[in-house]
Amino acid sequence: MTRLKADLLLLLAALIWGVGFYFQKTAMAHIGPFLFIGVRTALAVVAIAPFALRERAPPGERWSEVARIAALGGAFFVGGAVLQQSGIVTASITSVSVLTSLYVVIAPFLVWMLERRRPGARIWFAAVLAVVGIWALSGAGPLGIARGDALAALSAVVWAGHLLITHRAALRDQPWRFTFLQFVVVAGLALPLAMIVETNTLEALWAARFSVLYGGLLSTAVAFGLAAIALRHTLPTHAAVLMALESVFAAGAGYLLLGERLSAVQWGGAALVFAGVLLVQLRPADDIAPSAGHP
Repeated sequence: MTRLKADLLLLLAALIWGVGFYFQKTAMAHIGPFLFIGVRTALAVVAIAPFALRERAPPGERWSEVARIAALGGAFFVGGAVLQQSGIVTASITSVSVLTSLYVVIAPFLVWMLERRRPGARIWFAAVLAVVGIWALSGAGPLGIARGDALAALSAVVWAGHLLITHRAALRDQPWRFTFLQFVVVAGLALPLAMIVETNTLEALWAARFSVLYGGLLSTAVAFGLAAIALRHTLPTHAAVLMALESVFAAGAGYLLLGERLSAVQWGGAALVFAGVLLVQLRPADDIAPSAGHP
């Protein structure tokens, strides 16, 4: 595969993920976040299973070894996804997509806490841009941040932890098995919780069927497959920029499909957050790879 074709596949994956925020928001009008996450990942498990079963493990690697990392990844995935879905109920998909992308800014600071690898000046500057951007994106009020935006920003912290787990799983070179087992864990946690803490009906699930199908098949199975193939044939810097465009596509979907409008100050805040994310992603190869995982 040529680098151009790989870049185009990544661009398509970013488009699918960006538009996916629209379906995440519309689903919340009918069902709860746990049910949406559980059914979405259950569909993804079925779609990914053939690839996971055919994937050859490196010598000495076993399913049980990948399963331990996948279980932890699945727990973090549920936490991040529930916060994100809860935030998108009241926040615009533009702000949620931009704030979620902060996980790549937060990840180096988690590495600092866990491994004592202090972030460089560039990472600190990106963090300052992100903080100012969050304040402006939330309306630039005197104090506080809107609840939906706060939940989305908090989800970015959990997604940053998920990124570190995914990065470690990637070292075992079994992406399909890890993803399959991770989503088995997610579905196994989210579906029982949906029955316990949410009030859903079959009629409501049917009303959200298109959102669930898009999230489970396109956003999860297809887009991940495209990214998994393309990342083997392009440069990390290309991948970082192209995958960051997910937020741009989400903003376009919110504008065209939901009529969402941001003030000039909010657009400025989104631009600052986006700049901070790009600044972190265009970094040396010894940093955590931003494309190692996707929320």
